[in-house]
Amino acid sequence: MEQQPVQSTSLTSSNSTEQLPAEKVSSNALQSNSDIKFCENCHARVEGAFCSQCGQSLESSLKYFWTVILHLLDDIFSFDSRASRTIFPLFFRPGFLTNQYIAGKRVHYVPPLRLYLFISIVFFLSLKFFTDSATGEFEKEHSALNEYNAFMTELKAEITEASSEEKAPLLAIQDKLKSLEDDLKSNKSTAQYRVAKRALEIQLNRYKDKEQLTPEELEELAQLSEKLAKAQQGLVIEYNDPTFSIGNSEGNTLHFGFLSEDANQLINKKAAEVEAKIEKHMADNPTKLIDYAIGKLPPLMFVLLPLFALLLKIFYLFSKRLYMEHLTVALHSHSFIFFTILIVEILDVSHDAVDKNYPGIAELFSTVAMCVLMWMPIYLFIMQKRVYNQGYIFTFIKYNIIGLIYIMMIALTGVAAFIWGIVEA
Repeated sequence: MEQQPVQSTSLTSSNSTEQLPAEKVSSNALQSNSDIKFCENCHARVEGAFCSQCGQSLESSLKYFWTVILHLLDDIFSFDSRASRTIFPLFFRPGFLTNQYIAGKRVHYVPPLRLYLFISIVFFLSLKFFTDSATGEFEKEHSALNEYNAFMTELKAEITEASSEEKAPLLAIQDKLKSLEDDLKSNKSTAQYRVAKRALEIQLNRYKDKEQLTPEELEELAQLSEKLAKAQQGLVIEYNDPTFSIGNSEGNTLHFGFLSEDANQLINKKAAEVEAKIEKHMADNPTKLIDYAIGKLPPLMFVLLPLFALLLKIFYLFSKRLYMEHLTVALHSHSFIFFTILIVEILDVSHDAVDKNYPGIAELFSTVAMCVLMWMPIYLFIMQKRVYNQGYIFTFIKYNIIGLIYIMMIALTGVAAFIWGIVEA
């Protein structure tokens, strides 16, 4: 008896699948493939935001320019909740942030470089404001042209009230000082400016004090007048101002034995230009002179950071610490210094604001500012002790030597910023 063939259920199921409409199968395939992401660099399949093979982010870096700028500003200034966990130990717990960062506990705190950038930007912007207000009174009282303008105002009032017989000598004084003002503002040459400035000082002192000039002053004034007459005729004159000069040899000139005569002459020519600019700004507007120097400090301080880290590396050569660890110390210590000076400046401004009406509160501000300044060297010493874990004696010795060298570095940085600012003024 013949057996009937048994149909396979698997075959039936496969056949039923094959009988599905082609459009429905293709749409299902596209829907499943749409969730699959591939790396644009190595073309590996990616699950998440970064490729597990090469590490590249799936987010494209080709964006609108303003989007990139906003992301950059967000990276620098977005402190979110980490700010509160960073600012307090930065000021009150010496070495804590540095040790935490070196130990790998970095998520809860603002990174050292970002912290330094934010505090330094705020510090230098506020420093310009504080120095502008501090030098305002100096500018009013010590500017040569301002003194001249104030005296001329008084002189005009005297001329108005004077009789016809008294007006003649007063008008002569006015004309003489007016010619000196013209020479001072002419900017025809460095020497002419110096001569006019010195002659104006002598004449102002004479008329303000209403005293006769000494024989020495009369002789000097005659020589200055002769030089100004030559300058007005277009002749070249020379004058070395004894009040300010850049030089290391006789005659207040620069001379370096390892350089040729032509090179020394070129250096002296540049130095004379710098001297003239300094004298002019000190006489006209010293605030601009300080602004120029402050404007050059941020990039120079940023260059000073790795040099200070190198100094720490040399003094702790046998500590087996990486250079980046010393650089972290430099970033945190400078952030603390800038933050501390900023607090002191705010307290000083607050003191001046309430001094007249609330002297008790003003005295409190002054006391707090003094305590903050005293805390700075103590903080840095404790920080150095906790980070490098050496004894108090060795730490104290190294702390003082490093501090002395650092003060010299800061002084050179200040001079460089001053000269750089004047050259580009």
